[in-house]
Amino acid sequence: MPRVTNQRPERPVAAFTLIELMVGLTIFSMVFASAFYCLQAGSRLITLARDHTRAGQILQSEVEQMRAQAWADITSLPTASTAIDLSSQFDQQIYSRYSLNRSISGSGDSRKITFSLSWDAPNKTYTRTFVCLYTRGGLYDYIQ
Repeated sequence: MPRVTNQRPERPVAAFTLIELMVGLTIFSMVFASAFYCLQAGSRLITLARDHTRAGQILQSEVEQMRAQAWADITSLPTASTAIDLSSQFDQQIYSRYSLNRSISGSGDSRKITFSLSWDAPNKTYTRTFVCLYTRGGLYDYIQ
């Protein structure tokens, strides 16, 4: 009498082929490379935003120092473009890459003071400019 067994027929082992594995690795490497590029670009944008914020703070600081001066002190300043040393105002090394110039124009009872700040970043030089008008009688002397 034949013997009956409950064995199932053998199935072929399911596995990835070499081509499927290579396609998967290619897709994974493309995703990883694009994610890495996005992280680098984001880091550059954060650094650029930080530089622009520092530049605004430096310019605002200079304007506030000018506002605190008497009219006689402002008129005695040189009118030609003058480099301003930032090392006495900011003690951090990061501010050493910024260069600030001030120029003054005008005569009589009003002066136009222009501050120009520039700094080098990778692949580009940036410049921010701030222009303000000072009068002998204060803010309300030139507003009608």
